[in-house]
Amino acid sequence: MFRYFCVDENINNGKVTVEGGDAKHLKTILRAQLGDRISVVTGSKEYIAEIQEIYKENIICTMVEEIFTNNETKINITLCQGIPKATKMETIIQQNVELGVKNFIPLITERAVVKLNEKGREQKKLDRWQKIAKESAKQSKRNIIPVVEPIMTVKELAE
Repeated sequence: MFRYFCVDENINNGKVTVEGGDAKHLKTILRAQLGDRISVVTGSKEYIAEIQEIYKENIICTMVEEIFTNNETKINITLCQGIPKATKMETIIQQNVELGVKNFIPLITERAVVKLNEKGREQKKLDRWQKIAKESAKQSKRNIIPVVEPIMTVKELAE
């Protein structure tokens, strides 16, 4: 069942609107039809919702039932990770989300090979890592999306 994360405020009168990349994924990849059911996860609850209307930009669903499950560990784990070469950071984030890590702090260390000189490049990396955290949270049926904090140095972390 497709898992959609949203905030509590997006649920109005027992309806939720799936927008953006999630709506596109539902329509084009999963080929969702009217009457199909999805899982809607907010910060505090999880629901089963049924697709009522499919538009070009979004999908409107009606809440069917509330599910009382909590797949989160009681331990708050923050991973401070030196930025490795290539796409290894993506794998680290993915696997640690599946293990239950709630926060990631990417670190630029003294001997780091990766150089993020441009702010635009740094932001692109952060956006990509946050997207990977979201997709891994969906796949492992987490109740929250772990946060990837801004890139910092070890000195900034210590302060």
